[in-house]
Amino acid sequence: MISTPFFTLAIFASVHGFAINKRFDNGDFLTGNTDPNVASACTYWANSIGSTDTCADLESYYGITATQLTFWNPSLSITNCALKEGWSYCVSAPAISTTPSFTSTMSTTSSTLLPTTTATSASDITTSASSPSPTQSGLSSSCDAFYYVKMGDSCRAIVDSYGNFKLNQFYSWNPAVKSDCFGLQPDYYVCIGVTGSTTVAS
Repeated sequence: MISTPFFTLAIFASVHGFAINKRFDNGDFLTGNTDPNVASACTYWANSIGSTDTCADLESYYGITATQLTFWNPSLSITNCALKEGWSYCVSAPAISTTPSFTSTMSTTSSTLLPTTTATSASDITTSASSPSPTQSGLSSSCDAFYYVKMGDSCRAIVDSYGNFKLNQFYSWNPAVKSDCFGLQPDYYVCIGVTGSTTVAS
């Protein structure tokens, strides 16, 4: 006959072992709802999120950082990261440069400005009468600051990188990306500032 303490310990070890060996339902395709601004070039998904799953679980299991997880899934926050049961979360996407860049043009010349981690001053941004190429259709005619979209960028990440404009403003300046950001295309310029505003890299 198994003694009560030993039996209790055996049950605990079994349950604990099950938790350690847990595997997410993952793959190349999502099966649940996602963040509307999830990385457009996501290559791998964690699916069937349970009610007790945490961001730390995903980071540990897939060997990613909190910064990567929240960058690919902008609805998540590093300081208050909470997964939604049944949702799918991106856990792998092409590497993204952590240094945002924007291009400001004049009618005769163009230059690409690469801000560092220090915010760019307003004097570094030049009002422009023309746009770089290529751009997506419907770009605001008053746009005078531009960002070159790279593979894996999201609308939320672009807005967060440039300080003083909101997501709805970004959508209004760039109607082709649509209000869910699914229209955002890599290798195109998007508007990140219009005449009378100041765009600063954060």
